[in-house]
Amino acid sequence: MNDSVFFSPAEKIFPWVLFRVPTEARIVFLTFDDGPDVHSTPQVLSILKDFRAKASFFIKGEKIPAAPGLLSQCTREGHSIGNHGFSHVPLWLRKKSFISEEIQRTNGLIHQACGLQPLLFRPPYGRFRPAMKKISEAQNLQMVLWNVDSRDYKEKTSAQDIVRNVLTSVKPGSVVLFHDSGKNVSQTIQALPAILRHLLDRGFSFSPLSELFRLKKLRENAQ
Repeated sequence: MNDSVFFSPAEKIFPWVLFRVPTEARIVFLTFDDGPDVHSTPQVLSILKDFRAKASFFIKGEKIPAAPGLLSQCTREGHSIGNHGFSHVPLWLRKKSFISEEIQRTNGLIHQACGLQPLLFRPPYGRFRPAMKKISEAQNLQMVLWNVDSRDYKEKTSAQDIVRNVLTSVKPGSVVLFHDSGKNVSQTIQALPAILRHLLDRGFSFSPLSELFRLKKLRENAQ
């Protein structure tokens, strides 16, 4: 399988959005949207722990009050926590004030739940407009999308489909989109061990995204 590094047109048009990490190292960045979920997120965390894999969880603010302990568990086990808006409405057509409030409100809830100030932001549905650059940067957030879509959010996507969607597309530095909540999450949970096993066999490791930006900020502050 070809593991060469490539640049998509979107990366060139929106260089301020992270679609993948430009590296030749065999590292994959697993991401999970729409949690925390008291039923499915613990199952995802258990699988990741079994494979010693670290991931990044993009959190819906409105779901935090029902499962605040899961955010602490995520950080305690070495995973990243990112902001996914509060109500999961499409933000790209909303007023700037509404977008900012969605992000700020979720940041506050994340900090209250686990003492963490997020470094990452993923807009709901991956939809954004250029004006959101200043909004996210004003709150010290790096906007993150993905370059590998498992398509696990579609109800007709089977576990086998999810495995195939990921394994046929992953390259060094890939950011992979999964969900740890939703109607089809059982298929994600079923597919995840096979994906991790195959990628480990191919020599890949799994890192949380926030570590990249923590080190970047340390380097910038040292200059």
